[in-house]
Amino acid sequence: MPPFQIRGVIEGFYGRPWTPRDRREVVTFMKQRGFNEYVYAPKDDPYHRKRWREPYPKVEMITFDDVLSYLRHGAVRFVFGLSPGLDIVYSDPQDEAAIWRKWDVLWERGVRRFLLALDDVDPVLRPADAAAYGEGPAALGRAQGELVARLWEAGRARDPEFRLYFCPTEYHGTEPTPYRAALAATVPAEVPIIWTGPRVVSPEIRADDARAIARVLGRPPLIWDNYPVNDFRPERLFLGPIRGREAALAESCLGVWINPMVQATASELALHTWDLFLTAPEAYDPQAAWEDAARAIGGRHAWEALLRFAELNQSSRLWDAEAPRLKAALDAFWAAFEAGEAARLDAACVDLDRMWEEIASLPEELEAHLPRRDLYGELRPWLERLAAEVDLARRALEALRRHAAHGGAAAGAAREDAAVGAGAAGAGVAGGAGVSAELRAALEALPAGRVVAEGMIAGFVRRAAEVLV
Repeated sequence: MPPFQIRGVIEGFYGRPWTPRDRREVVTFMKQRGFNEYVYAPKDDPYHRKRWREPYPKVEMITFDDVLSYLRHGAVRFVFGLSPGLDIVYSDPQDEAAIWRKWDVLWERGVRRFLLALDDVDPVLRPADAAAYGEGPAALGRAQGELVARLWEAGRARDPEFRLYFCPTEYHGTEPTPYRAALAATVPAEVPIIWTGPRVVSPEIRADDARAIARVLGRPPLIWDNYPVNDFRPERLFLGPIRGREAALAESCLGVWINPMVQATASELALHTWDLFLTAPEAYDPQAAWEDAARAIGGRHAWEALLRFAELNQSSRLWDAEAPRLKAALDAFWAAFEAGEAARLDAACVDLDRMWEEIASLPEELEAHLPRRDLYGELRPWLERLAAEVDLARRALEALRRHAAHGGAAAGAAREDAAVGAGAAGAGVAGGAGVSAELRAALEALPAGRVVAEGMIAGFVRRAAEVLV
């Protein structure tokens, strides 16, 4: 099976663009792992998208000089992206010249690979374009395709090494459309057209999907893969391995650009597994690749803790199974609790206590032993949230154990003023309704904006609070 020709990372997310240090770290990783294209296209860089006609201020050009200097030695190529689709007039020579003015600044620095991105925009032509092309999806396709063709011809006339990539407005799905037919007829065959798979974030991408879109577009696609990007759920980390990508894609697409998370260093867990898939797709095993990534990134002393933390942050649109060991322990506990069988409940409590202890140790282990402080810094907000939730879960478990031992809700209400919760949390709370109120208040007081284990631990605390009323 031939290897993927293009193995890229695209900084293409919404949210805070990476810092120069982030980019250096990611490019270092890319060099080590055999990736060959880094694409600059952060949606919330104003000069990339909203203010695309304006030149980058001199201070901003330091960003490009820094990454280009870092790329000078090695096989990773720089691709400069521009997203003018919010207000471009495709038929306006002045807007076309504005694109070249923007690209020329990078051209002078030796860049020959460019991305024209027209994704995430209203599929409507402005009056001048409607007068030139008509209206409707086919007209939009012709307007965009002819612009791409003019840019391609001008760039190739300047330098045969010029390369142009194009991200269309319809960038997912496999069905034929008037828009895509117009692109196929107007975009030069040498220009790769980007595609994210059957969906924006595709749970699966099969070779048949790639072949279907290739027939529609008249060329094999370049896949822009939206895993592990988290801009649509910034409260989450996606730390699981790549899944759902068929090995035969190597024969049916040009390659893959991977769109990572805002958290550049934490993205390397998924990127490492991507590297193993792209290198040997037929031999790829997600679990083995994930463990390999944890070892490579976590080092000898932290890889197991890193993997356990990743297991609490693995669910995504690719994979809905979150923290399977924790889920099994929680399910066993609630089944025993509802059955009211003392011996079975004791065993379930022991198992869940052990699970809480293991999870509670993760923040300290990772802080002490992760070899990369930048990675710990990115994980820290979620580790702090995890520690706080586990503290409440241990209190809730102790309260539920006492609640069951004293005959359930009636007995619990009679013990309203009894002190409980002297376990690992070290601080007691009132029993019965008092426990419920305090657990709810403590959970609501936790800082928002971070979700771990897809809310399973917080859900345990909420359910406990309902039982203890």
